[in-house]
Amino acid sequence: PDRTENWPGRLGTLLRDFAARRQKRDWGGARALARSARDTYPGTVLGAWLEGVVEFSQGHFAKGEEYLLEALSAVPRSHRVITNLGTVWSRQGGAAYAGDRLVELAERDRGFVYPLPFAALAYLEARDPSRAEAAIRRAFDLAPGSPVPYRQLAEFHMTLDRGGEAVATCDEGLERFPNDLDLLLKRARSNLLLGD
Repeated sequence: PDRTENWPGRLGTLLRDFAARRQKRDWGGARALARSARDTYPGTVLGAWLEGVVEFSQGHFAKGEEYLLEALSAVPRSHRVITNLGTVWSRQGGAAYAGDRLVELAERDRGFVYPLPFAALAYLEARDPSRAEAAIRRAFDLAPGSPVPYRQLAEFHMTLDRGGEAVATCDEGLERFPNDLDLLLKRARSNLLLGD
C-alpha cells in the first residue's frame, strides 16, 4: 500500500483508503480497514499483511512480524511481505540479523532467490561485504538452472561500482543463457559504468 497502483474495484478502493489513513497516521482507521480486508477476503494474504503493516508502522515490530509471518504462510513467495519482513527484522535485531533471516527464507524454498539481494544489502549495511557477496552467491546453489543468480550477482557488482566484475558475471551468464534480455541489459549498463 506504499505505492500508487491500479488495483481493481473494491480492493483498489480499500488499499487506497488504507494508504491514505496510514499516511495520515490514522492507526485506528488503518487497523479497521485491515480487519475489514481480513473479513472481506478470507484465506488470502491481504488482512494479515495489512495488519502487519499497521503494527510495524507504529513501531510494534514483534506484533508486526507475527502478522507478516502469517501473511507469508498464505503466500510464501510474496515480494511485498518479504520486503516488509526485512524492514521489521532490521529494526528488531539490526542489519546483520535481517540478512540472516532473509537468507533463511531463501534456503527454506529452493529456487526462490528473491530475498538474497535484500540480505546482501543488509549485510552491506552491517559493514560485512564478505557475507553480502556470500548471500548473493548462494543463489547459484538454490537456483542452478536459472539466469537469475547471474543477474543478481551482476547487479550486486554494479552496486559496488565493480563494473569489470559485473561484465564478467554477465558474460558467464550469457554463455549459459544467451538470449536472456536482462543479462544483456545489465552487461550494457556494466559497460557504461566502465565508460565503454
